[in-house]
Amino acid sequence: SLHFRFGVIGDTHIGSRHERFSELKAFYEIAKKESCEAVYHAGDITAGVNVYRGQMNELKFCNQGEQVDYVIANYPDCLPTYAISGNHDLRNYEMGGSDPLYEIAYKRPDIKHLGQLGAIVELPRGVKMQLVHPLGGGAYAVSYKGQKYIDNIEGGFKPNILIFGHWHQSLYFQRRN
Repeated sequence: SLHFRFGVIGDTHIGSRHERFSELKAFYEIAKKESCEAVYHAGDITAGVNVYRGQMNELKFCNQGEQVDYVIANYPDCLPTYAISGNHDLRNYEMGGSDPLYEIAYKRPDIKHLGQLGAIVELPRGVKMQLVHPLGGGAYAVSYKGQKYIDNIEGGFKPNILIFGHWHQSLYFQRRN
């Protein structure tokens, strides 16, 4: 096939009172209708626990186990999803716990755990895509951190497509081919 259609999503923060399950389900329905073959998730599938001060007041589920069970039971299952863990997902892991995305993928065969904070994916026709969930806050210009990240990739090692999670902003641009 000449085309490979896929969806991209990130930072769903499932388990937060601010999660948007109706929008998540609508996204998957659109992706399926548009003949996408897969969805790639750029990290933070869960809200995590104790990620920042005051977060406990914003959670529907105040422990990782409940968030994991909720994702397993409710995450849309109409397309294969390939995901990386983000900083929210990994907060409990940093404290000696487990990676919730690993647990989710173990019980949901349609969700594949690609790695923590980043992964390189080989798409059809030799296209290399990289998923990254960088740490740290945004920058003064929406594109700045993405541009700096790309500028630091050695020639010959750049992916064809680079997807960033974490910053909660939408931007499409081309840099260094």
